[in-house]
Amino acid sequence: MTKEQTIQNYMDKLQISRQEAELLYEDDANDFISDEGEEMTRKAKKLNAYTPTEKGKKKRTPKKDHEKIMIIMALNDCLDKMGFYPDIVNPQRQIDFGDYSLTLIKHRPPKK
Repeated sequence: MTKEQTIQNYMDKLQISRQEAELLYEDDANDFISDEGEEMTRKAKKLNAYTPTEKGKKKRTPKKDHEKIMIIMALNDCLDKMGFYPDIVNPQRQIDFGDYSLTLIKHRPPKK
């Protein structure tokens, strides 16, 4: 609803003059916050509110798997000797060479 339609609606329903309807419209459209509202806002900001970044999942650092590092290093040496000029993307996981890449995955032991 446009401003003019709203003012006309106020005049019809409330049976008031145009000036009163315009004042009512301005009052409704105004974002006035009383002293009580400001005080409540200050109190709310002081509260220890939940924020997902503070109490969400904590970023964990993965444990170093020395076996995987040794395998990636051995692959790096082999590929270098073969002339592929490898690039170690992640020393525990991935090695790239040319148009290829190898991803090393350690499988979990089966559940009993």
